[in-house]
Amino acid sequence: MLAYSNADPTKAKTGTNDIFGDLYDATFDPNRVTAELIKAAYVCFERIQDKKRTALAYQRQISKISFEEAWIIEGAFHVLFVVGEFMRRRGHDLTDTETALSIIDDAFEVVSQFVQLHPRTSAYRLFRLATSKDQILNLFPVTQGRPTVPHQLNLAF
Repeated sequence: MLAYSNADPTKAKTGTNDIFGDLYDATFDPNRVTAELIKAAYVCFERIQDKKRTALAYQRQISKISFEEAWIIEGAFHVLFVVGEFMRRRGHDLTDTETALSIIDDAFEVVSQFVQLHPRTSAYRLFRLATSKDQILNLFPVTQGRPTVPHQLNLAF
């Protein structure tokens, strides 16, 4: 809920002890949290977790660790946040599970691009930084008032 509807993936990742404490009222505000909203967030997160489990299995199978897709192990809440952000920016109701599910691949692309822009920072650290959310938001290009999926940047040094 913190990542999806409250747009706070960092607290979702690092503030797990506070979700049922100091963050409870913000996380489970009865004026906006509905069963449909919880279901949509849960179903999307489970789909993201499926990709995370696949990445973990792949990582265990290879003898030399590949970091190409390993970021998902740490970045699942940020992917869920991006799904919610796409939903908000495109004017969709966060309870629309089918639309949210259809956006997951776009969200993975945005977060993947963010990770690629930080090759020297471990995913563990990257997704705990308070600045990560804003940097991800900066990757959302706007076309006629609607965000599109960012294209791969070609940064030559």
